Amino acid sequence: MSAKAGRVPGLGSVLRGWLRLVPLEAFVSGAGKGHDHVDDARLAVAAFVQALPDPPAANAVRCQSPVFSLAGAALLRTGWSADLALQRQPCLVIRARSAGVV
Repeated sequence: MSAKAGRVPGLGSVLRGWLRLVPLEAFVSGAGKGHDHVDDARLAVAAFVQALPDPPAANAVRCQSPVFSLAGAALLRTGWSADLALQRQPCLVIRARSAGVV
């Protein structure tokens, strides 16, 4: 695991060798919205790829107050982690750009 990957909240307990799962929220709205859900998903993936190799540097949301992480709760529920602190860690939020900008 790279040092940069370890900076993504919750990622350290999920990674095994190569990057397999990145718990993140795609921010697809306004000018970044596509024509349909499939287009939204494509734009979100393109925004994540563009944020590599350091996705945390592209985080669109900085939490100033405590959070309840649904991504962390999902990791616990599925048994992928037993770390209860994941429920209190903000998730990575990547903002998509319009189709003409990607």
